[in-house]
Amino acid sequence: MTRTIHVALAWLACAASCTAQQVRPESRPPRDGTNVRTLHHVGSESRPPTDGTKSRAFSGRVADGLGRPVPGVKITVQSDRNRQAKTPETVLRTGDDGRFAGTLAPGDDGLEFEKEGYNGFSTLGEPGDKMELTMTHQVNWSAASDLTLLEGDELDRGLREFLSSEDPGDEHGEIPSFLFKHQDRFRPAFRRLINDPHVGASIRDWLDLLDDPHDRDLFPKGRQYAPKKEVKEADLIDALKTTARQRNFFSSGPEPKVDIDFIAFTKGLDRVLIQCGINQVAMTGITWQFVFRKVGKQWELHSAKEEGRS
Repeated sequence: MTRTIHVALAWLACAASCTAQQVRPESRPPRDGTNVRTLHHVGSESRPPTDGTKSRAFSGRVADGLGRPVPGVKITVQSDRNRQAKTPETVLRTGDDGRFAGTLAPGDDGLEFEKEGYNGFSTLGEPGDKMELTMTHQVNWSAASDLTLLEGDELDRGLREFLSSEDPGDEHGEIPSFLFKHQDRFRPAFRRLINDPHVGASIRDWLDLLDDPHDRDLFPKGRQYAPKKEVKEADLIDALKTTARQRNFFSSGPEPKVDIDFIAFTKGLDRVLIQCGINQVAMTGITWQFVFRKVGKQWELHSAKEEGRS
């Protein structure tokens, strides 16, 4: 599972026409019922482009990680012209249906999307028509702490919200650590949600990493993260060193350098998730996630996932 269980998916988008008027906070939605606010640059009616280029129309829809429209998103036009002339920024907001539309004048080079409680982002280059954009919730940790108290449909709904959210400051693996610690509690809900169109892919990836024997039926062709080489050591540190040594591809040193990002144990202390960078001296830039399981007196490697490269 990614550091920020990401389910950044793009969904339905609808185009909307742009009217040549300046947007004001009190402006009303178009009469056609699309509830789209339009954008036009201040003064552009009296100052058409002089460099031979044309204004470009753009439109789209902003949805959250579960495909629901996100209204009231502040969209700021990024403009070289504004930076050079110190003119006011041009801003519009999404309507109740998450839609937006407008035109870019020459010198505008992107859009910035912001809303409190959501993770913002920018589009680089020239925006186009019918953009499909996903703006994810920031994790509500207060609500997440209550998940362990829920059952049935309430638990399923809560986990869908949690799995479709992100924590931009999750440097120490709070999201995967929380899910790993409570994996036995959440597994039945994960199995019920595995075909969900929004979070199902992330759940399947997560169950592959956890490697619970009761989930083997979900992977008839084999698990993606099953380790290719066996590791069995009596000590967890030795097991991690042996595993790291197997993946220390580019170093001639006797020991790989392992930088630990986070370690998470289950409540029974019989399984552990470790995320680490291996061979940082050689600057491979590879981050791994390993799952070790205590079997008898030995720690065995059960999963090895390349989490990312930099």
